[in-house]
Amino acid sequence: AGSNVMPIRESRGKIRITFLSATESKTAKPADGVLTMTDVSLADASPADVLFVPGGLGTRALQHDAAFISRLAELARSASVVLTVCTGSLLLAATKLLDGVKATTNKAAFDEIASQYPSVKWQRSARWCVDGQFY
Repeated sequence: AGSNVMPIRESRGKIRITFLSATESKTAKPADGVLTMTDVSLADASPADVLFVPGGLGTRALQHDAAFISRLAELARSASVVLTVCTGSLLLAATKLLDGVKATTNKAAFDEIASQYPSVKWQRSARWCVDGQFY
């Protein structure tokens, strides 16, 4: 499986996509994915209307990075919509913003993640959840 990012031209203010990096690096490359050039580090990111939190093996370490989790929480609180995929919900759960919220995660990691964050209303059989601003 591959990834495809469509280039966008000036959209007269309708949409702007910014790629963030958890570190100061200007690239992000998952072990089995496409190298992505990032625009800005998480620390320097501006608030967005829509925040997308991807998952992957790196989420296990990042959930314990207090500065990362604090900044992610700030950005998520200011977003109108927050989307996670795979184990990205682990990172959002670490912010405590999912406490009392319906959510799901990668099924192979479900028990591990649900046991770490029992205040989240984990939905084992759901492929996706929508609860307030969280998708």
